[in-house]
Amino acid sequence: MTAVGKILVFLNLMFAFVVGAFAVLTYISRTHWADQYGKLERRYEVVSSSLEVSEKEKKKLIDEKTAYDDELKKEGIIPGNAKPAESAKVVADNLKKKGEDVTRLQTDLKEARKTISDREKTLAEYKAGDAIRVADNKRREENEKKLRTDLADVIKLNTQLTDGINYMRERAVNAEIDAKSLKAKNLNLDSQLHELSREVVRLKASGGGGSAARPASASGRNPPPEQVEGLIQKVDGQYVTLTIGSDAGLQRGHTMYVFGLTDNVGYRGEVQVVEVRAKDAVGQVKGKLMSRIRVGDTVASEIIPRR
Repeated sequence: MTAVGKILVFLNLMFAFVVGAFAVLTYISRTHWADQYGKLERRYEVVSSSLEVSEKEKKKLIDEKTAYDDELKKEGIIPGNAKPAESAKVVADNLKKKGEDVTRLQTDLKEARKTISDREKTLAEYKAGDAIRVADNKRREENEKKLRTDLADVIKLNTQLTDGINYMRERAVNAEIDAKSLKAKNLNLDSQLHELSREVVRLKASGGGGSAARPASASGRNPPPEQVEGLIQKVDGQYVTLTIGSDAGLQRGHTMYVFGLTDNVGYRGEVQVVEVRAKDAVGQVKGKLMSRIRVGDTVASEIIPRR
């Protein structure tokens, strides 16, 4: 076979392969187209069903909108000749207003709930406080009951003490009366005792005779013009301090008797005033003492008081 024949055979073979490939591709394409067409038909059916449902929904919504608009017109919310846009605006405004009312009501509800919560908390506190007050009242009632019992005991004791006080007061009055009576008697006896002591001093000073009125002194006497009487406050050798002075009428040079009326009753001697102050004076012992001068002895211008 010649070269041309071989080329022709090869070209014929290649053409056969190409035709076969186109045939396969055509078959595949036709099969794919049929499948896609079936899918498109099914989608169309679905879309048609959806469109039908949408139409029904649209018609239902239109009917509901018409009924809603009629109801709004009937209630006077929108005018009877209002256009759909105007109706929508009116409805939107109403919804906005309703929304604001709902928001306000929600705020009020929140505040009301907070108020209720606070009041419940306050109520719980009041209940707790009330329980405490009830316990306190119960305790106070028990204390009051105990205090009443104690008060009854105190009243009873007070009554007994009052009776005892009255009895003791009566005894005290009687004792005071007796004491006053005894005091008067003691004063009278003391006065008599002093008179007797002075008389004893006078008798001792006169040497036991009843005719002498005063003792003889070592020198002439210079008694105060008025009756003066005091006590020996201090003894210092030949000098004594008297409890009376110029306020009682003493002057320098006055002579005074010294005698005892309590312990070791008797005549002591005489002193002469050598220094005088307002409330006291200093005297010097004159002559020989009949007995030792003691603190507390009586010093007087006369042994027997002038009548």
